[in-house]
Amino acid sequence: MRKVGLIDYGSGNTFSLARAVEKVGCDVLLISSPEEMSKVDRYILPGVGAFGSVMQKLENKGFKEGLISVARQGKPLLGVCVGMQVLFDVSHEFGEQEGLGVIGGEVDKIPNLDINGSQIRIPHIGWAQLTYEHGDGNSPLIGELFETINDRASFYFVHSFAALPADENISVAHTIYGGHPITGAVRKGMVFGTQFHPEKSGIAGLQLLNNFLRL
Repeated sequence: MRKVGLIDYGSGNTFSLARAVEKVGCDVLLISSPEEMSKVDRYILPGVGAFGSVMQKLENKGFKEGLISVARQGKPLLGVCVGMQVLFDVSHEFGEQEGLGVIGGEVDKIPNLDINGSQIRIPHIGWAQLTYEHGDGNSPLIGELFETINDRASFYFVHSFAALPADENISVAHTIYGGHPITGAVRKGMVFGTQFHPEKSGIAGLQLLNNFLRL
């Protein structure tokens, strides 16, 4: 049976992700120390809460260098929500916070006004459609992560900050909130990230996890 390592550093969505992965027929190894990372060859990095807090926990647990090494080695790595955001260079949440730097770019607050100047609710919470940047879900730049998932499928979001990739080709899907495009998913080599929560996104979310686990 396939096996994936779930980085267990105290994130609130660790166990819901573990249950979702098991539902698609994959064994989960909860990795609580860097030494255990060698037991698997693909990884999921969960994340909820503040960017700086997540980075501090990863550093305290010794995961920072291990995750950077995984990315450099080309092993499949999927960051979810704040787990995606910390893949970037820097965040501006509660001041400037350094990320893992495996994807170039920054993370900044979602505008609190829509494109017409009206107030919108922050955080952005709820179901939202994704639009692929580079064609349908089978295109090379999107790759296998969205295979068989239709363009404009809906996923569940909970976030106040959003990623701004330095290279526009890194963003493979976006959603629209208040008329603003919001990065929904990214890919750089075998490093993937979703701003949405696949474990809370029904059939489409489970299909995405299944696709990742087959890489």
